[in-house]
Amino acid sequence: SSDLLIGRIAAGEPIFSESRVERSLHVSRDLFRLRPDYLVRVVGDSMRDEGILNGDLVAVHATQVARHGQVVAARVDDRFTIKRLYWKDDVIRLLPNSEGYQPIDPDPTEDFAIEGLFAGLVRGV
Repeated sequence: SSDLLIGRIAAGEPIFSESRVERSLHVSRDLFRLRPDYLVRVVGDSMRDEGILNGDLVAVHATQVARHGQVVAARVDDRFTIKRLYWKDDVIRLLPNSEGYQPIDPDPTEDFAIEGLFAGLVRGV
């Protein structure tokens, strides 16, 4: 068990700028399939059909390495998002899993980075 920081994602600020840390939560890291480094609160429902709901706390395993098909925490310029990674040949897309949402296609001029892998979620906290 250890304390994990819970952050709220805001455009243009680091994930854990002081004003965005909501609180810390004492949880067992053994509850997750990957070892989580931090938690972020989901805002929006673009991953609803993936079982990731508005208000959920998503556990993120910090890494810049991801494979096609994995659910990732990614940053495009100053936007941070949780999406499924499509990466075939030279094509990278961030795919939502909810009707009515469009994929995000990072432009080569945008600052794009994988920030981590989805490690699980906590609901109702």
